[in-house]
Amino acid sequence: MDETASSISQLSVSQKPPSKAGDTDHQSEGSTCPSTPATTQQDGQDIDPELGPCPYASKPVTSSERVAADGNLMKRSKRTDRLRKRQEKLATKKAAKRTQGLGLFDLPGELLLNVLSFLTPSQVHVLMQTCHALREFILQEEDALSREIIRRHYSVLARCLQPPVLLDAIDDVAVRRALQHPERISSNGYRMFQHIPTPSPEILCTCFTCISRWNALALTLDFAHWQRNLDAGEPIPLIPRGTNPAWNTDLLAAHEATLLRAVRLPLMYARVLEQHLVSTTRAIRRHGENKGNRRRRFRLTAEDEATGTDAFLERSGPPTVDFPFHRDNYYMLEAYLPNRGWSSTEQRWMYLPDWHSRDLEWIVNRWGEAQSLEGQ
Repeated sequence: MDETASSISQLSVSQKPPSKAGDTDHQSEGSTCPSTPATTQQDGQDIDPELGPCPYASKPVTSSERVAADGNLMKRSKRTDRLRKRQEKLATKKAAKRTQGLGLFDLPGELLLNVLSFLTPSQVHVLMQTCHALREFILQEEDALSREIIRRHYSVLARCLQPPVLLDAIDDVAVRRALQHPERISSNGYRMFQHIPTPSPEILCTCFTCISRWNALALTLDFAHWQRNLDAGEPIPLIPRGTNPAWNTDLLAAHEATLLRAVRLPLMYARVLEQHLVSTTRAIRRHGENKGNRRRRFRLTAEDEATGTDAFLERSGPPTVDFPFHRDNYYMLEAYLPNRGWSSTEQRWMYLPDWHSRDLEWIVNRWGEAQSLEGQ
């Protein structure tokens, strides 16, 4: 009896009380934590007031100051901050460049060269001082750029005022020895002008053609130097015969340095042509304003000056081959363009051919080694 009574009492304790109406057991699928209707929200989780938060609920993973969301350590220092700011600044510049479109260096090389050829040599020299990359490009393409600028702006002047040949450019040893023959150098008569520096036989070819080219280019520099005096009507200082003042020595030295650069650098040679075009334009305008001067001159319009080219010199005009042997000739000089003459039959200017090779042949025949041995 006692065993039967204890079994009945244990059975009654183990049984659940009957559930009330409306009470249901809710258990999420795959979860072992029971949930009840009366829940609250805390940090985005459902919390039972009796059971507390579910220990198996997943929490959102966030980055802290030291550890990132993927578990890697956060790299943070002054160096990384500077690197990040630099990268952000670079990205901003690239984005701004894409929005602005193509720049000058995005153009093809031939197209950029064509654009620069519309500038004058003085403008190109100024442009070279603005950007290191542009300067490197101009120096690399100096020959092609100079040829294009001369063809576009100074085609007439380039045929009249050619640079002399450097002695190093002559490969024939016999020709170079003949050019530097002591008797030949001492007999040359190119040291007579007060306004033209003497060419160096150790640097330049001293044949008749090269000496004439040197004198013509040197004359253009000296004529350009005295344009201010000619425009203002001020007399050019007169140098007594047999004297050479210090100011004239310094002036000729500066002109010689400029000419040597023009012989070696094509862009500097184009700059000399540009300066002579300016001097010629000023001289024609100056004489045109003189109502008493009724001499024949080149027709020069405002449009011709605006173009910045020498195309107007192809028109019919006065002779341009007279060489000013003295600075006093500058007062009446308008256009000095040697090595050409006007053909009345063809109604155009005829230019002299290049006689440099012929002059070298004559020098070798006259001052060559064979002639030197015969003289001994």
